[in-house]
Amino acid sequence: MPHKKFKPAKVRAFFCPLKVVLLFMPTIHINTFTSVQDSADILRQEFGGDIELVVIAGSGVYKAISEQSIVNRIPYAKIPALTTTSVQGHGSDVVLVRFGSKYVLFFTGRFHYYEGNTIEQVVAPIRIASLLGIQQTVLTNAAGGLNPAFKAGDVMLINDVVNMTGLTISDTKRFASQDTKVVRDWYDETESYCLARGVKVLSGSYVALTGPCYETRAEVRYYRKIADAIGMSTIHEYQFATMCGMNVLSCSMITNTLTDTTVQSITHNEVLETAERARGKMSVVIEAACVNAPKLR
Repeated sequence: MPHKKFKPAKVRAFFCPLKVVLLFMPTIHINTFTSVQDSADILRQEFGGDIELVVIAGSGVYKAISEQSIVNRIPYAKIPALTTTSVQGHGSDVVLVRFGSKYVLFFTGRFHYYEGNTIEQVVAPIRIASLLGIQQTVLTNAAGGLNPAFKAGDVMLINDVVNMTGLTISDTKRFASQDTKVVRDWYDETESYCLARGVKVLSGSYVALTGPCYETRAEVRYYRKIADAIGMSTIHEYQFATMCGMNVLSCSMITNTLTDTTVQSITHNEVLETAERARGKMSVVIEAACVNAPKLR
């Protein structure tokens, strides 16, 4: 007999302009913590109330932000709801960044489930941003390329997601589909902005696992049938941002390519080296997403 706190599996649907993917999985409930409200109050006091977007940085991505664009910064240690990041290539500051006339809340490090964080801790930056009234979210990550046409250093706008973590999020309200004209236009305008600056971006689907292991050849063969890129993050932040009524744009930096024909030895250092080489391209993509974000309602 199941434990009384375990909820029966439910069908969950989610997506940005992402097509809806349905999976049966256990439900995790997100509670409201005083520390999250306190964290939002601290950031409001330090950064002001005119922030339009939030960006979550994937491995190595925080270096894509130039020092000249940073207006202010606060260490995670001073934010009650945030833990410390333990993965190399992730920063430990919340920074206020300016793109043109827009102010952006930028979390330089991500909290992964495989680090021992709860789902509440993983999505804490999104909850804080929502309490600040932010309505636009940009999620970035470092991902392995499953699509044989992809190369290390490519950037892919995520147009579809498969949640293979076995975890999903529930709250007191249902969340609406993000497959809207507003979000589709945001993706199109971001791509056009990048092309105008000589940066070609790809489009494809992303499959999320809990990690932290890299994939075997058999897994590569399997996941290649359902996705173009694979990683260990993003899905729960996306899902929770959608629940909060935010518009979401997600993108992957392809830091390594995967094959099912030869044995590969992938290291996190190699992932970070590729992220470093491609940070100029990622910088353009992040700027494009922020500059072209939907107008506030």
